[in-house]
Amino acid sequence: MSKGIKTETTQNFYATHEGYNPFVTCFDIVSCKSSKDKDGAKDQQVLYNVDTKKIVGQLGNPEIFPKPEGDVSLSPDGKWFANGYGKSSENFYSIYRLSDGAYVRSAGISKGSYSGDIRIDPAPRWNRTNDAILVPGIDKNGTRQMFVIKVDAK
Repeated sequence: MSKGIKTETTQNFYATHEGYNPFVTCFDIVSCKSSKDKDGAKDQQVLYNVDTKKIVGQLGNPEIFPKPEGDVSLSPDGKWFANGYGKSSENFYSIYRLSDGAYVRSAGISKGSYSGDIRIDPAPRWNRTNDAILVPGIDKNGTRQMFVIKVDAK
C-alpha cells in the first residue's frame, strides 16, 4: 500500500437510473490477463495486445496481485486498474495506479457461502469519473447487494 491511496466501501448501492449504468469496463487494444512467468512458476498480471496477440508488459507483482487470474477492470481514463479476487468467504480488490505503481487493497467484502456454479464473482466495474468501483457482495443482513468502493488518490 503506498503513496496516499485509500479506499472506502459504501454499502447498498441502488441503481436509480433505468437503462443507465454509471460503472463501465474499458478494454480497447490492450487487455489484461494472467500469465506464468518465464520459468512457468508464478502467475503475473500482464498487458496483452489483442491485435498482435502478444504480451506487451506486466503490472505489479504477486504482493500487489496475489491472484492475477481474478476479475479485472481498467478505468475509463486508462489510469487505474482493479483486480478482484476471492479468498475464503470474502472478495478483495487491489486498486493499482498505472502511472507510478501505487496501490491499495480493499477490506474484504463477504461473498457468503456461495461457491461453484452459484457464486459471487468479484467483477469490479469503474464509474465514469474514475474514482469508484461497483462490486457485488453479501450485506450484514445476509442479502445480496452492490457495494461502492471509493478510491481517494490524495
